[in-house]
Amino acid sequence: MKLLVATAETQGQRPGDFHWCADNELVMFGVICDTDRYADDAGTGGCGCGRSFTGLDSGKGTTTAVVLERDTGINEYAEAIRVSLNKQRHDNTGALRAALALSHVADDYPVGTVIGHVLGKVYVR
Repeated sequence: MKLLVATAETQGQRPGDFHWCADNELVMFGVICDTDRYADDAGTGGCGCGRSFTGLDSGKGTTTAVVLERDTGINEYAEAIRVSLNKQRHDNTGALRAALALSHVADDYPVGTVIGHVLGKVYVR
């Protein structure tokens, strides 16, 4: 199945880019703080959580992810998200829903496509 993983590709093309995850680390859309959620331009303002993905292993952020094909199923993907949310002390009851949403995003793009997002609106980098 197609998944989103952290990448340093295209880093630096946009102001405020950052990449604190390990390359190829599974990522998800992270929790967005009120500062970024209600910023006039969450694309460059606030702390960056409104435009970053969160690494499942590290809990760190990156503004770039790439679509890759991996030999895994939706249940394994959901479990990885559930474990990550537990580790970050967040509610994990939406892990399957998050895995499905992320897989649908990944399915919209060819393997190798680097993407970014602002408040969940995905764009090709």
